[in-house]
Amino acid sequence: LGGRPPYFRSAGRGPRPALLALAKMSDEDVLDSLFLRLTDELGRVREEIEQRQAVIMQRVQHVHREREELARERAELDEEAALLDRHEAEQEGREAALSALKLEIGSARHGCCCCPRPDTKGELNVTGELTIGRVDALQAVRVYGAGSDDLNDVYLRAIIHGDIVFQSADGKVVYHNGEAWCIGEALHGSQCYLKPHEDEATLPFAGFEVRDGDHPPPLLEPVDG
Repeated sequence: LGGRPPYFRSAGRGPRPALLALAKMSDEDVLDSLFLRLTDELGRVREEIEQRQAVIMQRVQHVHREREELARERAELDEEAALLDRHEAEQEGREAALSALKLEIGSARHGCCCCPRPDTKGELNVTGELTIGRVDALQAVRVYGAGSDDLNDVYLRAIIHGDIVFQSADGKVVYHNGEAWCIGEALHGSQCYLKPHEDEATLPFAGFEVRDGDHPPPLLEPVDG
């Protein structure tokens, strides 16, 4: 037998009003239940999103703290590097002073003098005296420690165009230009190193400045010709 369920049939009459109301209330209850479930699910999703956002914010703050820590460490490393550079410069200064002291001792053996001179700006000073040599007492000088290695050589005293100079075997020259002592490839040519020193009768052994040459500047010492 097909057709409507028995509770909707009653001796040829239509559905009872109470049953229709019951069916309608049942649909509302279902909708209410679905709405409540949807609300609960949305609340749960919202809470999960907020938790994830909190975790992300914590990680972002952690990254910011790490960056700040790295910046502090970088600054400390820069300070340490600067301190090491200062110590290295001080060490080089001490080594230069020791080398100048050796030159002073050697000058006494080769007839050189350590003559004081006013205005010693930029020139090494050992125990209050300048380490220099009298040109007329020097037979030869050795240039050493120059960044331009081809200038490291022994220079013999010579006379070129009436001027006393010191010349290497391949023609490089230590000469006075009227205002300073110069070390270069040729007389009055390119000045690789220069030492301001007006007295052409004395030759400084240290304190040269880098001009066209490479760092570091050289030192000089007297040698037997």
